Amino acid sequence: MNFSNIFNTNKRQFNSVMKREGITVSDYYDSNKTYRVFFRRNGKGTNPQGKLRFYYAQDTQINVGTVFVLKGTTYLVVSQDGIESDVYYTSMAVKCDTSFSVWINAENRYVNVPCAVISDKYTLTHNSIITMVSGSVTVYTGLNPYSEQMEIGNAYYNFGGYYKVGNTFQNNGLAYVYMTREAMPSTDTYSLTYDGITSLDLTTGTYQLTYTAVKNGNVVNNPSLSYAVNDSNIATVSDTGLLTMIAAGNVTVTATWIDGNNTTCVSAITIADSSDPDVPNPPVATGTTVISGNTNLKNGYYRTYSAIFYDSTKNVVDGITAVWNITDCSFINELQQTVLDGNKFKIKVNNEDLIGQSFTLNASDTDGNYTQASITVNIVE
Repeated sequence: MNFSNIFNTNKRQFNSVMKREGITVSDYYDSNKTYRVFFRRNGKGTNPQGKLRFYYAQDTQINVGTVFVLKGTTYLVVSQDGIESDVYYTSMAVKCDTSFSVWINAENRYVNVPCAVISDKYTLTHNSIITMVSGSVTVYTGLNPYSEQMEIGNAYYNFGGYYKVGNTFQNNGLAYVYMTREAMPSTDTYSLTYDGITSLDLTTGTYQLTYTAVKNGNVVNNPSLSYAVNDSNIATVSDTGLLTMIAAGNVTVTATWIDGNNTTCVSAITIADSSDPDVPNPPVATGTTVISGNTNLKNGYYRTYSAIFYDSTKNVVDGITAVWNITDCSFINELQQTVLDGNKFKIKVNNEDLIGQSFTLNASDTDGNYTQASITVNIVE
């Protein structure tokens, strides 16, 4: 048997089908990354219940756990089968029923993680609301740095209720998250995070400020915000968050989420003037700061957070002293705070009445060479 002839025949047949029926889908987490695939229906193609059978060349960077977008719908790759011809792979993908907003410390932002529900154990309506609630639900998604942040104890509002992560399991490129139904918090939790850059140039003229608003662990689209600056001689800000730069200097912008319990976010922005060498420019941050630590603070227990400083090439920089402060907190006197060696910060709260409340923990360096890092800390049982 001439395996070379078989390989070449299969390759020609595969390439012919791909040329005739292939389409391009994009990676969910990186829209610049695309995959060339073709689909089949029933015995030759698409299976029911939101499942897809598709084919692609073996050098395509698709694996179990890859999440891709097809015509605006998100799918999770759950299998990968090799074909004896060594030309192509075939995979099954399932439609993602929902997503969870996960805070990523390393990137200082929220990321929506698409998930599928184990639907053979739970009945879903057309709008993905669980119609038979047993007190728990299991979802699964691709195993990656984003899904790994769905940690035990984290709580999310989803499926028309409030769910807490009870356990996690990882296997063969997939991350499984078991959640238990919890009573809704007595009060809603809100957080507002600045998404933009903190070092601007006067010659740019204007800059649109952007923020992420989160209520009960879920990102809120188009929040109603108001804005203010501490020095209108340096910059002004419009009702829509458009910052107009007037002079070189440092300015503090305060954004208030009006329909989010008036939650605020305070950001320090440096404006330099590259057009005039005679004007001394304020120090411009060349590195970034990241706070490492769980965003859930269990009532009655200490939680330790670390400030990590990165230079412009993303290398960790040692020997920098961190400055810690807490904002967005009406119960500051209830917090037991201790600054430890090595840029570590230990904090505790011991008051059951504060369960469900939150505050913002900030870290920066003393010289302003690194951007400030902020995380929202939720007090839980």
